Amino acid sequence: MRFFERDIPTSLTSFTDEVALCFRGFRGAAYVSGDIQLPDPIDDLRVAQLDTLPSEYGRYYFKRDGVWKGFYVPYAKSPGVYFFFDDDGVGIYVGATVRSIGGRVKDHVGAMTGCGEFPHLEFPEATYVLCLPFDRAPFPKAPFLAKAFESYLLSKYDFQNPRTT
Repeated sequence: MRFFERDIPTSLTSFTDEVALCFRGFRGAAYVSGDIQLPDPIDDLRVAQLDTLPSEYGRYYFKRDGVWKGFYVPYAKSPGVYFFFDDDGVGIYVGATVRSIGGRVKDHVGAMTGCGEFPHLEFPEATYVLCLPFDRAPFPKAPFLAKAFESYLLSKYDFQNPRTT
């Protein structure tokens, strides 16, 4: 099944439910899925123009209508999961890091030329990146879960460029 941007909230909820089930038998472990308040990293209703999207929403378009806009990585210093999407919101690639999202995303993007292009972009069909930090709610003390969420997504969905390492 292909992964779309709209799948992020439901897959994150399903992931937290499955993690909680793993601990159900432990003494003192109490969990109700409604107890976790999930963030909405992609609330477009509060954004007038996608090109001026504030970093707290986690999405950044670096290519619109074939024109390169420069590059910025939301939540660059946070651990978390990052996604590359095409214009239709189809998941091109998912990755995770327990250190810096910015460093990993930039590894895939490469250096920008003086002409404002990214000739070494690993996924040329990608037009934007969405970053989901794992150092704040609902996982403020569990950045290690970023890798688990990435593995969960790769087991449930198809990405155009699945991770090979």
